[in-house]
Amino acid sequence: MDHLPQIEKVIESLSKLPSVGKKSAERIAYSLLDMDENDVSTLLNDIQELKSSISYCPICGAYKENENCEYCNDETRNREIILVVSHPKDVFSFEKSEEYHGLFHVLNGVIQPSKGIGPDQLNIETLISRIKNDNIKEEDYQNLLRSVLGESLCFQLIQLNQFLILNLRSQLDLFLFPKDFFSYYI
Repeated sequence: MDHLPQIEKVIESLSKLPSVGKKSAERIAYSLLDMDENDVSTLLNDIQELKSSISYCPICGAYKENENCEYCNDETRNREIILVVSHPKDVFSFEKSEEYHGLFHVLNGVIQPSKGIGPDQLNIETLISRIKNDNIKEEDYQNLLRSVLGESLCFQLIQLNQFLILNLRSQLDLFLFPKDFFSYYI
């Protein structure tokens, strides 16, 4: 027996969410039918509010609710280091660790030539501008460089800005420094 058309539409919509297959979407759709009308209304309002109130920080690209994100506004953060991550949700992973206290920069993806995504489609120009204008001394690309695609982006950045790449801990932790970075310490 097929689902009613409206249930099928909801299942199809829910299936577009990451990690939600058709069976999970079906269970969620039927659960929504069993929920109290007020709870469903609250859920719908929360989803609409999520989309309308959260956007990208114009400085770093992280999610924000105000003019700039809480990380860019936080004067206690180390402003000489930027951790570059692929996606805004990655920022929260590093924040949860409570080990990192620098700034962030979100590229909004990685280079994927097979999908037509190159350096021009990523938030690289803002990163370059921040490095040049904000006296950034160190850029930590460890999260970004966990794949070959990330490494290709790293090498694109090296070509654009004459960066020097160092592997300080392991092959998963690569750091990118401006070539004149070490002149501060010599």
